[in-house]
Amino acid sequence: MSRSEIESEIRAKRRAELRGYFVEGGLGAALFAVLAAQFLPVT
Repeated sequence: MSRSEIESEIRAKRRAELRGYFVEGGLGAALFAVLAAQFLPVT
């Protein structure tokens, strides 16, 4: 493998990890919002 191929592989992996963090963060925030709505009824 050439150096540029290796670098593009690393970039792709890093992008996939970032996407995973955003997805998990979004799900966590949504779950927290649902739980907060259950305990704190918005008037």
